[in-house]
Amino acid sequence: MVPTIRSVISIPAGLARMSLPRFIFWSLVGTTGWTAALSIAGYVLGQRYTTVERYLGPISTGIIVVLAIWYLWRLATWKRRA
Repeated sequence: MVPTIRSVISIPAGLARMSLPRFIFWSLVGTTGWTAALSIAGYVLGQRYTTVERYLGPISTGIIVVLAIWYLWRLATWKRRA
């Protein structure tokens, strides 16, 4: 169910010669669990939108400001390579 590992799990499954039906079954189990967890989290957080926004609003604004400052700094200090 771990997102990054879920994306590349087919490589070690293939190297271990896991049968296709078994791989599909366990992949389906993991995908269903992850999707259900995200859906439930979205539903719960959606019901508490004002509370979530009160905390995440300033954080997301801060991240955007920091990224904009970083980008402007990169533009101001960028030098073309010879």
